[in-house]
Amino acid sequence: MKSEASAAGTGRFALSRETEISEFLRSLGVYRLSTILPYPSPNQVNSYLVEGDGLLIIDPGFNSDDTWAELEGAILRLGYSLSDVGRIYLTHGHLDHYGIARRVQDLSGAKVFIHPADYHKVLPASEENETRVREIYRDYLGKAGLSNEMIENLFQMSQVMKYHPLPLERVETVEEGDRIEWGKVSLEVINLPGHTRGMANYYDSRNRILFSGDHLLSEISPNALPEIEAEILSPLNSEAFGVDKSQDGFPRFRSLIQYLSSIQRVFELDLDLVLPGHGEPIVDHRKLIFELIRFYQDRQSQILDFLDQGEYSPLQIVEKLFPNISSFEILLAVSEVVGNAEVLEEQGKLLRLIKDERIYYRRRPSS
Repeated sequence: MKSEASAAGTGRFALSRETEISEFLRSLGVYRLSTILPYPSPNQVNSYLVEGDGLLIIDPGFNSDDTWAELEGAILRLGYSLSDVGRIYLTHGHLDHYGIARRVQDLSGAKVFIHPADYHKVLPASEENETRVREIYRDYLGKAGLSNEMIENLFQMSQVMKYHPLPLERVETVEEGDRIEWGKVSLEVINLPGHTRGMANYYDSRNRILFSGDHLLSEISPNALPEIEAEILSPLNSEAFGVDKSQDGFPRFRSLIQYLSSIQRVFELDLDLVLPGHGEPIVDHRKLIFELIRFYQDRQSQILDFLDQGEYSPLQIVEKLFPNISSFEILLAVSEVVGNAEVLEEQGKLLRLIKDERIYYRRRPSS
């Protein structure tokens, strides 16, 4: 990486000036729409409308009547209607980003695109696959230290949430290196695994902008999720994304390791503006990436400090890091701990072992 001093402050926008950024995007026929989410954090999601031969939408958003009204109103203000939407590109297959795509597609006939590694996320789930996914999550979370009651609570919340998005039935795929010509933008597809295996960012090198989805966010450290269900629903991607089916029965997904490699790719891009899936536009991506790396390094140091006191399960480390964590956030917190532990394991700083069907981490003695 370049030094922090040389990396910072080199873009078109010295500060995040909302009017200046909006005018720049408008000159390209790009418009950001922020809609509300029913979560404590993040509580909003960004969609991007792009003018060309009709409208292209990147991440149309969460499936709710409020989102529909906001989306329809924004499109009408631009002089279009929902029937003018020709294409929808998804950064990844999470319900807050794709949930309303089916409604737009049904009205307009728009083509919907997603990376193959996230393809399974937006399709209708069979009862057989749902049962298999619950069982592997039950095993995984049990080994991470969660009680049966905690696991059942998570399952109940997931059952409620699964009815929010409308599954898609007509979906096409985009691959690394594909190019999308639309109006004044020319977007290259970049696969940046980490938050999901199929995270697709859309890069316009001529205008130096990147639509980053949840790969790079202005105020939130993206969570590199283990995506256990991909072992069943998208097994062709397991080897490509570094899954290690180890003998201890607790697979290494290396999602954070993948993410750290992916943000290095973004660091090397010449960008004036990053347009994220949540929060405000990012005007200095290299500074933000340095801060992210520091954040993960600090988290890993915290984990090692805990392990100086003994052996701990992922859940026990979660309880030390986040003593007031809500049930809603417990899965994300376990994911964060396991991801950072995988980095430390890769660096030879941590050992993991199985006792009584549960995983524990121990600090590796220095040689």
